[in-house]
Amino acid sequence: MQQQIVKARVSATEAEAIKELAQACGLTVAEYLRRSALRQELRPVSKVPPVNLKTAVELGRLGSNLNQLAKAANSGKFGPNFGPRLAEILGNIQGEIRTARSEFLGLPRGKK
Repeated sequence: MQQQIVKARVSATEAEAIKELAQACGLTVAEYLRRSALRQELRPVSKVPPVNLKTAVELGRLGSNLNQLAKAANSGKFGPNFGPRLAEILGNIQGEIRTARSEFLGLPRGKK
């Protein structure tokens, strides 16, 4: 099948918009225009894989835990047993971070 070249004039603004739309769909400009002209489905590519969204939520939760820890430490809530309790909390956070990292990288749990 012989390839044909189809030309069209567009403004600079339109050209930039077409380029951005093509990139959002993970397509070249030519493929985007081809599919668009033939009324084929055009789906924007998800920019954030689901595992990354899950990991972002986990890391947000861990950040909240750290903020709570800092607030409690600064207010003197831990009292004289501060050291052992802090070690326990930090150990738990470290384990959560390892788990989140493994999930982010697609590794089995517990692998580094």
